[in-house]
Amino acid sequence: MWRFLRFLARFGNLILFLILEVVAFLIIISLNRPHREISQGMMLEVSGTLASMQSSATEFFNLRSDNDILQARNANLQLDIARLRDSLAAYKNGYPSNTDFLLLPDSIRNDSAAMALLANPCTPDSMMPIEFFKFIPCRVINNSVRLNYNYITINKGRRHGVRVDMGLVSPTGIAGQVIGVSENFSLALSVLNRKFRLSAEVLHNNNVGSLNWEGGSSSVAQLDDVPQTSRLKVGDTVITTGYGTVFPADYMVGTVKDFNNDAQDGFYHINVNLSTNFNALHHVFLVDFKYMDEITALDTLKSEQ
Repeated sequence: MWRFLRFLARFGNLILFLILEVVAFLIIISLNRPHREISQGMMLEVSGTLASMQSSATEFFNLRSDNDILQARNANLQLDIARLRDSLAAYKNGYPSNTDFLLLPDSIRNDSAAMALLANPCTPDSMMPIEFFKFIPCRVINNSVRLNYNYITINKGRRHGVRVDMGLVSPTGIAGQVIGVSENFSLALSVLNRKFRLSAEVLHNNNVGSLNWEGGSSSVAQLDDVPQTSRLKVGDTVITTGYGTVFPADYMVGTVKDFNNDAQDGFYHINVNLSTNFNALHHVFLVDFKYMDEITALDTLKSEQ
């Protein structure tokens, strides 16, 4: 005890000075927005660096499961390529090589350009689909699943082209939405967060619902606002609607686990088995919407009207 008092007598002024400095620093941050934003960026950088070091130490033990996911993904892609080839062959072979059997007016038969178009139809460039999205691969360095408000930290930041509100997806389904960006790291709101909201629909069903997570299991979310007049069964696929600029349309969300059709408000309360395994989330993709800035600029007009 005497040694402790001697320590305080010797370094008490220094300790008091440091405490007052910390208090003054906290007051400056809380009252000044620019300082607060700078400090948040620094804290995100520091926490991201520490989490990256921890993640690097444990990632080796997950290589086997990650490799299995990649192999399954490659198998599905190969199957998709085969299907596209078959569809292309069917499309090409579905048109006749000559048009002698067609009953056409002489004005068309005498028009060589019209006959060439009938024999070799093509889609004009103006009707070809536009590529709205691209995907940026990144790695999860911190991820929580047991809280009411869970977040995901990734190893890509502002210098990699990451922006706030970009979507985050796994190879098997949706994962979250970016809410904070520093130079080298980004923080995303996880699907397993009570603040997360997403427009989703059941495949082959035009009724749009609102997906959210009410807590509890990390593999089950809730889909509300789907009318009870729509047809629904266990195992139905739930996908994104493509509304907004966060996620592309028809991206996997999960499957219907069960639903309650006894509600008096006329809407189902649907439990959805999420297709993303948040307990083994390591490699993800950022969704970069090509025209995000244009859509955001147009949305600002709503508040001006």
